[in-house]
Amino acid sequence: MIADVEVNKKTGHVKVTKIYCSHDCGMIVNPDGAINQIDGGIHQTVSRTLIENVTFDHSRVTSVDWNSYPILKFPEIPEIKTILIDRPEAPPWGAVKCRLRLYLQLFLTQSLMQ
Repeated sequence: MIADVEVNKKTGHVKVTKIYCSHDCGMIVNPDGAINQIDGGIHQTVSRTLIENVTFDHSRVTSVDWNSYPILKFPEIPEIKTILIDRPEAPPWGAVKCRLRLYLQLFLTQSLMQ
């Protein structure tokens, strides 16, 4: 996975503009469904990494409604190019587990710290 990002050095604002992803899926039975699942995981991870913020007080979570909780809006979602690696000899037991969200989150976090 590779992410193109823009960083405003004055404000520190980070924008992910494009993500390239390849995914080993074993035998692909439903390529559109697989791409949609991968893209959805990328959207969630970019949102969690860049802008989501769960707030707490001493006894509970205080960010409890979607009206005030920050998430990516449609215009902010990066372009995603996904390539599926098809292995027809593999059994159709679902996509090979790759922890997509964790990898992307770690990548973005490490990139921002440099």
